[in-house]
Amino acid sequence: MNIGPTELVILLALVSLLVLPVWALVDALQATDAQWVAVGQQRTVWVALLAICTLCAGPVGPVLAVVYLVSVRPKLAAAKRTAP
Repeated sequence: MNIGPTELVILLALVSLLVLPVWALVDALQATDAQWVAVGQQRTVWVALLAICTLCAGPVGPVLAVVYLVSVRPKLAAAKRTAP
């Protein structure tokens, strides 16, 4: 089977639509409760939204993953660095 450039772009786009939300979901699960409290967010809400939107909502999952990765993840990382 020979894959052309158009098929390769489509394949990469489809893979990224799944990989990005899964990465965000795994990252959200790895943050500690103290980090979530420090940033004023709820882990349960983010994990549920990421999981449901990844599985059921088509393009909403990747968009929500980008929102998480751009807005919440940096705050969680900063909270991890300042934690005792």
